[in-house]
Amino acid sequence: MKNIHNSSLAMFFSDIDLTDVDKLKDLYSLELNEAQEIWNSRFQYDVSDFHKLPKSSWLYSTDWKKIGRWLEPYNEPSRFHEVLDLIRVNSGWTGETRLILIQSKKCMIELSFLHLCEYWEELFRICDDGPILMSESIVSSQVFQFYPLGNLVTANVHF
Repeated sequence: MKNIHNSSLAMFFSDIDLTDVDKLKDLYSLELNEAQEIWNSRFQYDVSDFHKLPKSSWLYSTDWKKIGRWLEPYNEPSRFHEVLDLIRVNSGWTGETRLILIQSKKCMIELSFLHLCEYWEELFRICDDGPILMSESIVSSQVFQFYPLGNLVTANVHF
């Protein structure tokens, strides 16, 4: 893992004083081998992104439940707390819960729920094409997908 302020993703946090390392501590860009390990354990197919997964993958065979919209609140930052509340209510995650925000096999960010709440705007500039959010722990199997057209869906997935 590479701390986000030392990674190529640091440019997305340009509004934040990156010299204050404590602000972004425990926010990591996963190294390629770490991201591939998670991809292989959670998705089990050797493809580069979600769009190339076969229809037999859990991503397509899972019964997703629409819980709201994320795109409009993203575009009106004062409303993004609505999305975070939906995630909190449907997951039970707390501030220190470790999560993985997944854009593709090679682009994953490990963070706490607290970081998601604080840096959602920067994170969704990085992961803006239907990312998946899940717990780092396979014990917690609540998964969220942010569809590109704005729907937020969730499912309980067993890995």
